[in-house]
Amino acid sequence: MTATRHDSFAGRAIGPAFSVEAAAAAASVVAEANAGAADFATGGPALRLLIVPGLDDSGPAHWQSRWQARWPHAVRVQQRDWSKPQLEQWAARVSEALQQSSAPTVIVAHSFGCLASLYAKAPSNLLGALLVAPASPDKFGIAAALSAVRPSFVTRVIASRDDPWMAFDDACQWARRWGSVFTDAGALGHINADSALGEWEFGLEQLRQLLFSIGLVQADAA
Repeated sequence: MTATRHDSFAGRAIGPAFSVEAAAAAASVVAEANAGAADFATGGPALRLLIVPGLDDSGPAHWQSRWQARWPHAVRVQQRDWSKPQLEQWAARVSEALQQSSAPTVIVAHSFGCLASLYAKAPSNLLGALLVAPASPDKFGIAAALSAVRPSFVTRVIASRDDPWMAFDDACQWARRWGSVFTDAGALGHINADSALGEWEFGLEQLRQLLFSIGLVQADAA
C-alpha cells in the first residue's frame, strides 16, 4: 500500500499506511487524557469524548469513527435526520447528549456538527471542543446566529485549504470570531472519509494540544 501524505507549512496528516503509528498515538492520548480527567474530576469518571458528525453521519472509514472505536468513553450524538442539517434541532440533540453525563467532556465535531456544537447549551463539564472542517454558516443561512456565539469552553478549529464547504480564509475569520485557536491542516478536502486519513495522526496531535490547554495532559518533554 502506498503511503498517503498531505503536507503544508503548518500541519501534516498521515494516511492509512501509517495506521500502526497512529493507533499507538491514539492509545497514548487516550491513556494520558483519562488519567488527567480523573485528576481533574478529583478521582471521578474518565474523560468522555462526544463525537458530533456532520451531514449524513460519519461512516466506518471516517477518522471520527476510528477515534470512537479506540476511546473507551466515546459517545456519538444521534441526529433524527442526518440528511437535513438544521441548526436548532441538531444543537438540541447535542445539548441532550451533553446532559446525559456529568463526566468531564470534550467534543470532537466535524462539518455541520461543529456549528451545532457551538450553538448547543454548554454545561459546566464541557471543557473543550475540537472543531474540524466546520461548514460555512453562510451556506446554511445561519451566519447571524453563529456570529453571536462566544463559547465558554476552549475551542480549536482545524481547516483545510481546499474545503468545498468552507473557504480557508472564511474558516480563519470564523475561528477568530469564536475565540478559537486556528490550525491549518493543509489541502485535505473536507477532512472526511474521502480524504483517506486513516486514524489521522495529525488530528490526534491537535486533540492532545486541546487537552493540554485544558490541563488534562502534560506538555511534551523537551
